[in-house]
Amino acid sequence: GVFQDGRFNEGVVRQHGRRNVGAIGQTGRRHHADIWQNGRDNAAGVGQFGQNHTAIITQDGNGNITAGVQVGNGCSGAVEQRGNGNVAAFVQTCN
Repeated sequence: GVFQDGRFNEGVVRQHGRRNVGAIGQTGRRHHADIWQNGRDNAAGVGQFGQNHTAIITQDGNGNITAGVQVGNGCSGAVEQRGNGNVAAFVQTCN
């Protein structure tokens, strides 16, 4: 699901397969988040707080996990997982 509080935020979750979970939380302004999942049993979540952040998460396979948090202004993060059983996390504070 997508939760947004603020202005000019965009959040997209695209899923193909079974039992995939994608979550986006954004507070502030001018954020963009995109989660793309293909396969099954994948989980991805991103939280963005502040303004002008971009996060892109791509999961192609099964049983992959990604979590990310961006705080401040102007962070950009991307994770691409291909295959099975991958785990990734990112935390960024930007000014």
